[in-house]
Amino acid sequence: MLKKLAKKIFIIVLMLVTLFSTSVTALAQKDPVKVVNTYKLTYKTAVELKEGEKAQIPLTLIKDNSAILPNEDFIGDVGVLSLWVSKGTVYYSIKLDIPATSFTGLMHITDLTSGFGGGYTPVSGFSGSVPTSNISGHKYSASLSGIAYLGPVPVAKTGNNYITWIN
Repeated sequence: MLKKLAKKIFIIVLMLVTLFSTSVTALAQKDPVKVVNTYKLTYKTAVELKEGEKAQIPLTLIKDNSAILPNEDFIGDVGVLSLWVSKGTVYYSIKLDIPATSFTGLMHITDLTSGFGGGYTPVSGFSGSVPTSNISGHKYSASLSGIAYLGPVPVAKTGNNYITWIN
């Protein structure tokens, strides 16, 4: 009988120890830490956003690709690229607000009516021209890509530009 009583007491003590240790473990847990994600957004200047915050970025008007745009100024943050057409020749002029000693680039002209591309014509200098095939009644497009340098150091590049016209 004493053995049965000792066994019951042992089981009760074991259950209490188990229950107590579980309670202590549950109480010893730390409160959950809330993690806040941050994101870095760059538009002209870097902005750090926290989860749920919004940034407003201006949109630019998309011009109608079917429109005829024979004279266009493309304004950037350090200068202006002007493109225009006269008598089947595409002219360009670059005016920079920063010092530069040279400009080199490629003029791309396409006959949109026939679909034939004129390839890429190398250009240099802050102004110049490239002739087209000048077929009467044909629609053409042109764009200029290039880099301005101050000595050997690149300081500016052309942005997106595209003109169209009909001869």
